[in-house]
Amino acid sequence: MAESLNLNNFNLKGFLLKLLAHWYLFVVTIIIALICAFLYSKYSTPQYKVTSTLMLKDSKSGKVQDVNPMSQMDIFSPNAQVNNEMILLKAQSLVEKVVSKLGIFITYYSVGKFNSYEIYGGESPIALEIIQGDTAAFAGKHYFISVNEDKTFTIENTRTQEKEKYAFDTPIKKPFGTFKIISKNEELKNGDFEIRIGSVSDVASYIVSLIDIAQVSNGVPIINISVISPNKLKGIEIINTLVNIYEEDNKNDKNKIAQATVDFINDRLEYLVDELSGVEKDVEAFKQKYGIMEVEAAANDAITQTAEISKQVMEYETQLNILSYIRDYITKEVNKNELIPSTHGISDPTLNGLISRYNETQLLVQKLSSTLEAENPQIHGLKTELSILKTKILESINNTKNNINVVKNNLKSQVGETQNRARTMPYIERAMTDIQRQQAIKQNLYSFLLQTKEEAIISMAANVSNSRIIDKARASTIPVKPEKRMVYLVAILGALVLPALLVYGKDYFNNKIQYLSDVTNVTSVPVLGELIHSDVDDTLVVEEKSRTAISELFRLIRANLEFIVPAKKHHIYLVTSSLSGEGKTFFNINLGAIIALTGKRVVVLEMDIRKPRVFMNLGLTPEKPGITRYIVNPDLRVEDMIQHHPTIKGFDLIAAGPVPPNPSELLLSERIKQMFDTLREQYDVVLIDSSPIGQVADGFTIAQHVDATIYMVRYNYTYKENLQILNDIYKNRKMPNLMVMLNDAKPENQKSYGYGYGYGYGYGYGYGYGTYGAEKQEGLMGKIKNIFKRK
Repeated sequence: MAESLNLNNFNLKGFLLKLLAHWYLFVVTIIIALICAFLYSKYSTPQYKVTSTLMLKDSKSGKVQDVNPMSQMDIFSPNAQVNNEMILLKAQSLVEKVVSKLGIFITYYSVGKFNSYEIYGGESPIALEIIQGDTAAFAGKHYFISVNEDKTFTIENTRTQEKEKYAFDTPIKKPFGTFKIISKNEELKNGDFEIRIGSVSDVASYIVSLIDIAQVSNGVPIINISVISPNKLKGIEIINTLVNIYEEDNKNDKNKIAQATVDFINDRLEYLVDELSGVEKDVEAFKQKYGIMEVEAAANDAITQTAEISKQVMEYETQLNILSYIRDYITKEVNKNELIPSTHGISDPTLNGLISRYNETQLLVQKLSSTLEAENPQIHGLKTELSILKTKILESINNTKNNINVVKNNLKSQVGETQNRARTMPYIERAMTDIQRQQAIKQNLYSFLLQTKEEAIISMAANVSNSRIIDKARASTIPVKPEKRMVYLVAILGALVLPALLVYGKDYFNNKIQYLSDVTNVTSVPVLGELIHSDVDDTLVVEEKSRTAISELFRLIRANLEFIVPAKKHHIYLVTSSLSGEGKTFFNINLGAIIALTGKRVVVLEMDIRKPRVFMNLGLTPEKPGITRYIVNPDLRVEDMIQHHPTIKGFDLIAAGPVPPNPSELLLSERIKQMFDTLREQYDVVLIDSSPIGQVADGFTIAQHVDATIYMVRYNYTYKENLQILNDIYKNRKMPNLMVMLNDAKPENQKSYGYGYGYGYGYGYGYGYGTYGAEKQEGLMGKIKNIFKRK
């Protein structure tokens, strides 16, 4: 079987002829496919594509991002930020907010005669309202609603098949919660509807799979957001709500930074209020103790200079305090995933830039963590970036503090010099100056923090989205699914491929001889020829003036025998096969007839003693004693068995005789040898119609008396494994001059008919052993087949 399945031996022409022979399969499947395609296109729910266009802006400036192609290697490049925003727009958490806000975890369908279609919003005349219970408890519920003429409805649970009748707006209590069915149309008197309730997460996951987000062009911060929906209005509201919630989340993310700054300032203000109150009490107490109301003008210059320098020192000390607070805030484990407060009052642009970048990265990590796994390479990369930024911030804080300390120490030296000049002033005046200086510093710091707080609050109030809608969501006018042309194309292709696969599969798993190569690839036995198949009922298809294809093939076989078999005046041929029904009798009768037409004397021996068919197939009745009687009756002569054919001169027959109980032993009789010796002297050609050697051993017994053996193989009938019998006979020389004769060839079995001889005929199939003739097939299919049969 493996031999015939080799692609190198694949017979394309034979396969195409087989497909033509099964043309009706293609017609039927194409008709069925077109009907199915029509019904599918007519009754399947149309799907529409809803699309919106969004422009992304820079997160800090609010301007459209300027994408530099060289910056795309950086994770913080504008193009990378666009990709991050595209991921966030499809985040499960974001879509769940959309599902909850629109309530689309409850789906309504109008039930028709052949199909159901989704209705949404104002299209649905009914609505389900959950009165009590968690929405998660309602997940998986599926109801059919039939509206009655009395303005009531019957609700059926599809899982339990339970039916109940209720009035509209009546609470329906169930173990998992309470709900009611609302009628939006007071005139509603009939109709069938279907309600499906899903979990918010499952519905969101399904919508995420339908959403497609794509950048218009690489380097352009404009994206298209689309969703496939069976309902135009539903799709439009999904896209618009998704964009609105996305913009609100962006604003909230920005406000987090400003709110962190306000909280930090509020904490500092609480400390400053207490310190200012203490300083003011000290001033009051000092003045009351020493009776001082104002400072002497003589000390104004020294005091003023000292105050100015001291003010600068205190400003730097304030900056050092802020830097220390930020450093402590960063190093605390509890603030690991929090935003760093703004460094208002610190004029170091490097530090401010690092903190701003750290906060942006922290927000991005928080967003992506709700969508992606913790081990995602993108999140891992961002966390690594955060660690690097934190290290750089700490280094920058230390550097800034060192610089401030250097300047502060210089200022303190100046203060010391000024104070030395003021030592001539009274102690009271100097003490009062110190107290007033502390009071002024606290007041200035308090004012500065209040101003910074107001700026942060204003930035929260003036917060704008990072995106701008270019085109609001709009639905396609033509459904994108089903695409009718594609449906019909797939249907037709399927209708063409399926029958071809059936025919090929039938041939692929066929374990019978299909082609001449099935024989020649496994054996070296010479091939005598091939015979075609026909619908003619007569066994004898050879006539004197016949020019049919089958007659010509027998003439070719007659000629081949003269070249293959050693030259002798008289020949005895044994015709056998593996199984009964492979055409031995037909071959013997017609070969004998075609040889007799040349003027030679031919006799056919009916030696398939168990199942003789020669006389029966010719429609003749044995009138002479048969071979079995000759063997057991020594008084009978060979001449007593010979019966002449009624129409063909020189063509004689010998019947098998009665079936004996021991045919194999009977053939070992010495009388068999005497019979063949006599026949060899009287006839030019002796043909033996023997029993199949694949079933009984009679042929091997007779083989010792013959000159050559013809082994019949029938297409589509003989099993491939039976060729092992042929190989065994040939290799071990169990029969003389072994030849193969292929029988019953149909168009799909051959590239051309005849062993080296071609005929353009179309044929059907006869009965039993094969009944043959040759009539050219007419009609359209016959003409098409004839085209393929030509070389």
